[in-house]
Amino acid sequence: MATDLSIHGMTDLAWKTKDAFRVLESTAALGVAVVGGDLWADVDPKLRPAYLNWCCDINYGESWPDYVRRSCEYGAEYLASQPGETWFTLVVSEKPDAKQLAKSYDR
Repeated sequence: MATDLSIHGMTDLAWKTKDAFRVLESTAALGVAVVGGDLWADVDPKLRPAYLNWCCDINYGESWPDYVRRSCEYGAEYLASQPGETWFTLVVSEKPDAKQLAKSYDR
């Protein structure tokens, strides 16, 4: 289950670790890349930015489907490396932007 971060001035949703893993699986199945994400700390009574994040750029010559798979795997590794139950936001891309597209054709 996701939580709305609009009370923090964000237009994002955050998921607990176990749910974030499911979101990563779904994005991969839909061909959506996970460009990165942010961690949020559960400081009662609300979430606070943990100021920790990750990103995953497309590699030169990497196809979009390969990048989607790798970005979701990288995100899952990052989630698994965090101790305890944490909240995550994910930055996704449904298709390559111009920079990513240029890298994928640079073979």
